[in-house]
Amino acid sequence: MNASSLSSPIRVVVADDHPIVLAGLVGILSSDPGIRIGGQAEDGQKAVELIRKGGVDVLMLDLAMPGRAGLSLLRQLLDDLPEAVVVLARDGRIIDLNANTLALTGREREG
Repeated sequence: MNASSLSSPIRVVVADDHPIVLAGLVGILSSDPGIRIGGQAEDGQKAVELIRKGGVDVLMLDLAMPGRAGLSLLRQLLDDLPEAVVVLARDGRIIDLNANTLALTGREREG
């Protein structure tokens, strides 16, 4: 199954401080008609602003961005977006597909 087989598009925010990585991820994701890019962030503050606008299903987050980043940023974003799938990356490599996100932030899964 791909994203285009779903009834409504998956809304994705991509946050990465490397312009080439950011453009590449957005380009790849945008090529699927079942995915809508909800925004792009080059730093942690912009990621927070995009998340607070709402309507995000997936957050692709680089943990090593300028300004506020890392686990403290992740904790805040999860507070603002508890239902989203979070894909974590560092140095261009995916390090988590939500399996360990709660453990990284010291949270427990509800229900």
